[in-house]
Order: sequence, then C-alpha cells, then structure tokens
Amino acid sequence: MIRSLLSQAAKSHLNSKGSISSLANRFAGLSTAATTTSETVKPAPRPIVASVPETVYPAFPPMATSISKEGTGGKGLLDFFDSEKGWYWSENDPKTGRGWTCAELRTKSFDDLHKLWWICIKEQNKLLSQKDEARMFRVIFPNSVRLQQVRVTMRGIRMVVQERRVAYLQAQAIVERETTRQQLFTTYFNEYKASYVPPAKTEAATEPSETVENEAGEAVAVTSQKGRKLPKDWIPAPPDLKERVEAEMSKLFPIPVHMIGRKAEERRRVDKALERTESAGRKKHGEKKQKREKMKGSRWFVV
Repeated sequence: MIRSLLSQAAKSHLNSKGSISSLANRFAGLSTAATTTSETVKPAPRPIVASVPETVYPAFPPMATSISKEGTGGKGLLDFFDSEKGWYWSENDPKTGRGWTCAELRTKSFDDLHKLWWICIKEQNKLLSQKDEARMFRVIFPNSVRLQQVRVTMRGIRMVVQERRVAYLQAQAIVERETTRQQLFTTYFNEYKASYVPPAKTEAATEPSETVENEAGEAVAVTSQKGRKLPKDWIPAPPDLKERVEAEMSKLFPIPVHMIGRKAEERRRVDKALERTESAGRKKHGEKKQKREKMKGSRWFVV
C-alpha cells in the first residue's frame, strides 16, 4: 500500500514538475528553489568573540595527530618502582632512613612543605602498591618500616601547617580585639567627657600639691604627681572605664585568644582520650570476668 502511494505521488509530481530530483529534494527537506540555482548556500556568519590574552586564559595545547615513538626522557610509571625490574626486593636495598621531625619541618617554607608532601604521597602510593602486591603473592612485605617513616613525615607536615594556621588566626584575633578595645575606650571616654562637670576650685585646690627641683636646683610647684604640668582641658578618666571595656569585650569575644583555632582540635583530642579510657576499662573488666569464670571451677574459689 505504501509502495502504491509513493508511485502515485511520483507520477503526480512528474506530471506537474517533470523532475525526479525535485521529488528527492522534497523528501529530503530541501526547497526546489535552492537546488535549481547553481549558487551555493553560504553558512551564517559566526558571532565575533573577543580574544582573551594567554596570560589570563592560556590556549589549549595542540592535539596529537600522530603517535610519537620517542619518549619524553622520564621513567613514567617506572617512578613507582624501586628499580626497573618492578617489585624487586633484594638484600642489598638501602636501609630505611628516619622521618622528618617537627623541629626540622618548622624551618621550611610553605613551598618546601608542599613539595615534600607530594613526594611523601608518591612514596606512600608506591609502598602501598608493593604491599598489596606482596599480599597477593603471599610474601612478606619488607618495607613496612619505610612506610611508617613516610607517614611520620606526613603527620609532622600536617602538624606544622596547623601550628602556622593557628598562629595566623590568633594574630588576626589580637589585632581585631585591640582595635575594638581602643574604639570602646574612645567611645566611653567621649560619653563621659560630654557629661563631665569640673569640680569647684577651693583654696586648698589652688595650693601646689607637690614641689620638685629643676636643673638649677630651684623648687618648682607642679600639679601632677609625675612632675609634669597638666593641660588646662585635662579630664580624668572615669574609675570604672576599664571594667566597662573589659565587660563589653567579654561579650563581643567570648572565646579567649589562646583557644582560637584549637577548640575543635582539643575537643577531638579529649574525645579520643575518653574513648581510649572507656575501651581500656571494658577490656580490663572483660579480663576480670574471664578470670572469675575460670576460677569458679577451682576448689579454692570462695564466693
């Protein structure tokens, strides 16, 4: 039925147009006006995109068009082996050295610590691959001490970086708190200065409170205890100024400076210590219970 319909459509189109190519173009979705002309259809122009400098967004590397048989000069995956023979463990292997201490790592810069960290990551991956291979072939893994020393170094790097982070956060907190304290002192003193009423002058107040000798040995009257003359607009600080500032500071900054950056770490450390204590207590209680059950069968056991 479909074939008959197609033949009828072809005959009707041939009678009207007289061309099979126009029918094919019609079924292909092309217009006859575009195909009858000899001119080629030009694609629409693409939008112009502003060029970005390579310093901001570097260009992609050229794609490989052929396979190069020349190596880059490096060992590639052989860097994850102790030798070119693969997992080759011999008695002549160098002895395992010690890990880096925290005192040595504190003298290193952040760049050196970053490089050393990734060297340790690479060494750890290699040793863990060797350990898994040794487990597969059921042989003894000889580099367990080496893996332990690598992890000691990584633990020291994390500790040193955490110490520097804590010191940075504490320095930031000290600067912020001192700035806030000075602002509070200024604010409270200005409030007190606005409502300050100088005391009335009396005859006793006009007398000098103290006399000191100058360089010539003459007695000079001063109005301050430290031998300096006070300015005319001098106003004494309120007696409760320091207490008010410290009370406001304790509300604004409830966490002390020495606890900044260490609160979560100390809480985690305390939780681990409590967990170890509880596990040790459970283990000790279990041992006592087993010993008691064992002694029940003895004739010397007394309830």
